[in-house]
Amino acid sequence: MSFFSACSSPQKRLANRSGNHAFIVYWPPPENSKQLRLAVKDLIDMKGVVTTAGSEYVATTSPPASQDAKCLELARERNVQIVGKTNLTEFAVTVSG
Repeated sequence: MSFFSACSSPQKRLANRSGNHAFIVYWPPPENSKQLRLAVKDLIDMKGVVTTAGSEYVATTSPPASQDAKCLELARERNVQIVGKTNLTEFAVTVSG
């Protein structure tokens, strides 16, 4: 088993331009926004975005999620500002997950 990280993906390289290595994809919130902000671990389905689980293979072969995970639905219902998808080790199998 090889341990590719989402940090090697093109999406991650774009997110790294800001110097923040925690994000695969980052969507800056509007300036002066008072909304609660949430970064979503890349194990949780977000409608329209591929859930990679930190795997380069999954990132390149899987379709985007067709719907949000239940926990994310609740966050959206409560008007939480989603700011991005966060990186993890492949399939979260190491202690740093």
